[in-house]
Amino acid sequence: LGAWFFLILAPSSSVIPIRTEMAAERRVYLAIAAVIVALVVAGEYLRREIAGRRRAGSTQARGRYVPAALLGVLGVAMIAMTSRRSAMYNDLVVRWTNGVEQTPTNGRAYYNLASALLRANPPRIAAADSVLHRAMVVDSMYVPTRVRSATIAIAQHRLVDAETLLIHALQLHPRDAPATEKLGTVLIALNRADLALPYVKQFAQFSGTGQSLTTLGLTYLMTRQLDSAIVVLRRAVQLDSTQVDARRYLAGALVEQQRGAEAIPFIRQAIALDPTSGLMFGLLSLAFAQTGQADSAAVAAEAAFTKSPDNATAYVFAGRALQTIGRYPDAADYFKQALQVSPNDPQVLSRLGMAEASMGHSAVAARLYQKVLASIPDYPLARQGLEQLGRERR
Repeated sequence: LGAWFFLILAPSSSVIPIRTEMAAERRVYLAIAAVIVALVVAGEYLRREIAGRRRAGSTQARGRYVPAALLGVLGVAMIAMTSRRSAMYNDLVVRWTNGVEQTPTNGRAYYNLASALLRANPPRIAAADSVLHRAMVVDSMYVPTRVRSATIAIAQHRLVDAETLLIHALQLHPRDAPATEKLGTVLIALNRADLALPYVKQFAQFSGTGQSLTTLGLTYLMTRQLDSAIVVLRRAVQLDSTQVDARRYLAGALVEQQRGAEAIPFIRQAIALDPTSGLMFGLLSLAFAQTGQADSAAVAAEAAFTKSPDNATAYVFAGRALQTIGRYPDAADYFKQALQVSPNDPQVLSRLGMAEASMGHSAVAARLYQKVLASIPDYPLARQGLEQLGRERR
């Protein structure tokens, strides 16, 4: 029975420690069966002894009942201790504060205390982050504490701090999935899609979900790898019939490759999932324009304007659609609407310049291109537009 008890507990003990096996109260559930067997056998032995000597003298009888009384007292004491311990689980902050006190070098105990603090009402975010930083000091190899602290930093828009924490986490555990996912997300938010791509790709390989593939497709789009984006986003659409973003990004990539006819079914699916999206109607208008459906393009452009009065990107798609079908004044109007929403957007300024150039307003177009190039010297649309004006003048 002793061997049974100690061998079962060994993997989570200090005798034969396995790092991934945490010492926890549930570990004793199977091991304690040996103790219960021993107590039952001892109790039955005591019962038989008492029964066998029941006819002895009163003094001897009292002596024989002493062990039974002691066993009863011990049972009551153990019940009281168990009740006290169980009551601790009513407050997880108390429970894991005790866990930290009992195992002050165990990173998992600090992690669970931080989790309890975050689940408190209201959440004690600063205290949780402080606990996580203490955990990094006492147990520097426990990766989840860095990932959880990075999650707090992301929520507080401290993206650079989050990046540092996640890079360190991956140095310790290069294939940690949560750290990989979050680092990719942080780098995308920092507009560093080229650096984010390896992490996003790795996490997509880990999970293979529609959401992870959608994020990978977006990262490909941000790095102008349209063919790769289309391949990945088609898989995301197949995996998840409710994924609006996958359909939106896929349609956008197809439209940018002048493949409006292929994009239209995905745009319709996205609109069916979210009928209020003016952005998708703007994209639909451009897809219609690319397929020569001028009337449908104009109707979709008007719907984009109606459904998203403050969405500059929807206006840009609508303007591009009308420019494609040769309605340059209407296209310029949409670009001007976009400019009111986003006054310094280089794409809007460049697109408006292109519309003005198409109407013969070369001087206006040149000023718009130059405004863009003054702040972003290598912006492609403005550079191409200005070069086109130069060729026309020659």
